[in-house]
Amino acid sequence: PDHFKKRLSLRETWSRRSMFKNVRIVFMLGESLEKNVQDRVKLEFNIYQDIVQENFIDSYRNLTYKGIMAMKWISEYCQNAEFILKVDDDIITNTFILLKHLNRLKMYKIEKKRTIMCLVWVHMRVMRDPKSKWYISKDDYKPDYFSKYCSGSAYILTNDLPKIMFNRSFYTKFFWVDDFYMTGLLANASNVTHEFFNSLYIISPSFVEQRFYGKK
Repeated sequence: PDHFKKRLSLRETWSRRSMFKNVRIVFMLGESLEKNVQDRVKLEFNIYQDIVQENFIDSYRNLTYKGIMAMKWISEYCQNAEFILKVDDDIITNTFILLKHLNRLKMYKIEKKRTIMCLVWVHMRVMRDPKSKWYISKDDYKPDYFSKYCSGSAYILTNDLPKIMFNRSFYTKFFWVDDFYMTGLLANASNVTHEFFNSLYIISPSFVEQRFYGKK
């Protein structure tokens, strides 16, 4: 909730309304324990009208709740959207290339259903180091490797999935690792196809910094 400058920068760059008329950005938030942050979020909403907030604490361990609330809200209010892009607020999206690709699907009448397009992780090892931020105990998850799922940095859903995934969340056991729960456990319960978008991702911060801040 306190990422005010990040949200402002996203509104002014890759999701800029005047530049991308068919794109709408919505920020999904939990609540902050700090009253001044909550008050600023309300003010921000009154100005931009692009924030959805539910009554759970916005924390790393609660990200799965945020993913589920997003599926609920999108299924109710974005039924005419053709695709849904979920993206973290520290990610830069090349909207030009993304829209070009999605428009080509329409042009060649390539219809996709129950599909997630993403950077697909296959046979990822579960972190067992108790000192790690991503530590998962055997009690939480017994296998030593995750089944197929997506990097949570950014992924695209076809428009039929939010409602299906939200409904399936009532019957899919909660897991705090949101990437794996949303695009692994919940996706599998929803009979989803994972489409490899791996070549379209750049995950090297140094490369991005070089492009933006280098001499050329």
